[in-house]
Amino acid sequence: MELSEFSGIFDDFCETVVTFPANNNIPFTQNWVIDKQLSEHICCLTERDIGEGLGPSFAAGKFACHVENGAETGIMRIYQQMPNIRTEFHNSARRALQATTSPGHAEIAAFKTLRFARSHVAPKLLALRQDTQDDDGLIPGGYIDYLVWATVPGKPITKEEFWRLHPSLRKTIREKFKVLYSELAYHGFKISIPRIGKIIYDTDSQIMHLCGLRAANQLDKNVEWNDTVYALYGLIQVPPVQGWTEDRASWIW
Repeated sequence: MELSEFSGIFDDFCETVVTFPANNNIPFTQNWVIDKQLSEHICCLTERDIGEGLGPSFAAGKFACHVENGAETGIMRIYQQMPNIRTEFHNSARRALQATTSPGHAEIAAFKTLRFARSHVAPKLLALRQDTQDDDGLIPGGYIDYLVWATVPGKPITKEEFWRLHPSLRKTIREKFKVLYSELAYHGFKISIPRIGKIIYDTDSQIMHLCGLRAANQLDKNVEWNDTVYALYGLIQVPPVQGWTEDRASWIW
């Protein structure tokens, strides 16, 4: 028997059609077909956690998708409220008591902000629907959010590939990254889990995008650029010692 790498929470979504009504973010109705699950993240909390304001429990699934009756492809994220720990087997009426509105996931806020600003930092937001689960949902009446963003040329950079490049090409990539990172910060966001794989780069067109907005953090104010950010993303090499941030002579570019 083949075992799935996923929990099964999103099994019923595959090969279904999700309708996105026209709204303030997207001016026309769209139908997107879910093709394949790519990843998932589950955050289930206890009742005590919820009482301390850490909730709600939720699951986030990422899927490859395409527009119905068309060739356009995209990536879909689904956020849905989940039952709290040790309430998973409560009847639907009891689970419905946990229902709440969307907490405002930072990824959705970031995509909406970048679309409104017509920014090209990240792939373009193509569709957004914020809804409630039906009576058969894990939390009847709980929130469920869908968003679709465009697929973009290129692939995530790996550390091995980056450090095999000529120094001049590495410099070009760093300069493009600095522009995108600074623009994202200008719009009030940063990626909280920095790594080189969050940079999508197409060598032919030299077009770059940032991904990983699911782990975005909202900033209270614009943050000034600091070259130490390069080290967080693996774009420079620094010695594994305290004080490296001040010893720029030890940095390898």
